[in-house]
Amino acid sequence: MTNPHRWYRRGRSVFLRVGLPLALTTIAILVWTKAIWPQRFLWPQVSGEAVFCVQTADPIMALIFDDGPHPTYTPAILDALEEYAAQATFLAIGRHLQQHPRIR
Repeated sequence: MTNPHRWYRRGRSVFLRVGLPLALTTIAILVWTKAIWPQRFLWPQVSGEAVFCVQTADPIMALIFDDGPHPTYTPAILDALEEYAAQATFLAIGRHLQQHPRIR
């Protein structure tokens, strides 16, 4: 006859190795998505106010260019913006400004 406690120990071992980490990971993900992540948008005093949408009568779009200036792409973008009388915001990276100080 088999020892009934052997099955209990094996099931407990599997739970501790697989079930418990899975349960803790699930709880951590739920806490992150429901409590911590939304708070990022509720702290304007820390990160500044985030604007996602502005109601206007005119059909407009905000253009933002990141990771510049670049000796090839920045002048081409500026030419296209000038051609269409469009405006945009450029987010410059410090080391790129040092590498290309004349492109502004």
